[in-house]
Amino acid sequence: MPLRRAKNAAAPAASRLADPRGAAQALRRLLGQRVEAVLLAGSLDKEQAEELAKIGALLEKLEQGGYDLKAAAVEVGARLVDFVAGREADPAQKAWLADLLAAFYFHLDQGA
Repeated sequence: MPLRRAKNAAAPAASRLADPRGAAQALRRLLGQRVEAVLLAGSLDKEQAEELAKIGALLEKLEQGGYDLKAAAVEVGARLVDFVAGREADPAQKAWLADLLAAFYFHLDQGA
């Protein structure tokens, strides 16, 4: 049984790392651990500095990818609105979609 639990516990962690946000969170934790270790040691050598710089660069790249996701969501939403405007005559349905999109963009902006 313990092997099964460990295997099941690893699956959610692996799926989180496949998502740029999950990977970014993991890198933030790693960067924090490495910086804490350097501070406790009281010294920073060239190899440690390069490692910290690489982790920081990867983190920045992943976070920029999140902004690309937001831009794509806005583009898709705009196309959806244009599509619905050409097909839907009911103002209540259009208002429902507008409310739904507004809630979705708010949710996306909150980092969810």
